[in-house]
Amino acid sequence: MVMFASEALFLITVVACSYMFELDDVQTARLSQTINAISLLGSFYFGWKTLPKVPASHTLPIDPSTGKQQSLLSHGFFQIWKTAQKINTEYSKGLRWFLVATVFAEAAAEAFAIVAVVYMDEELGMTTVQIGTFFLIGIFSLIPGTFLSDVITARTNPNTSWKLSMLSLQATAVIGALLLHNENVFPGGYIWAVFVGLNLGWFYPAEVRIRCAKSFF
Repeated sequence: MVMFASEALFLITVVACSYMFELDDVQTARLSQTINAISLLGSFYFGWKTLPKVPASHTLPIDPSTGKQQSLLSHGFFQIWKTAQKINTEYSKGLRWFLVATVFAEAAAEAFAIVAVVYMDEELGMTTVQIGTFFLIGIFSLIPGTFLSDVITARTNPNTSWKLSMLSLQATAVIGALLLHNENVFPGGYIWAVFVGLNLGWFYPAEVRIRCAKSFF
């Protein structure tokens, strides 16, 4: 909820500034990246300072070729390789395929926003403020989407619910691309935003439920 609220605040700020100062697409993009960079730097600093100081729980092993301790960088990659091998051999029926599915599903969900911006700008002729409003509606629609996710997951299971959310998101994207055009972009585009938000609000909690379901792995 904090993440979605922060995204909504960011969008409101950028859209309001773009509208008040009558910024074009390039200027709005520069403004959003400036706000993004400043907020990230500040958040990273305070987040880093508030992290508790925890002593190392393990000592790095000795490298037999040099007789010295392995570097943290090289040992980290070695541990990742060992973990990947163990997942591939001992958890080949559950965790392995879940991770593969997550790679593609997360990439598709994240890429949707980027592709949608280009589509709305180039094909539908929407302005920067209108595109920002689209995503703002989508973010607020995430909230009922999470409740939808709870209902469907309770009636099926996390695995089935996650699969259905991906199918529903794909159908929403295809239907929107086929039905929307310059003449019906209002209010059609904003109605589409509601369904996009509902599906993304369904997608992410269902994925988290799978991670928490130990029996799945």
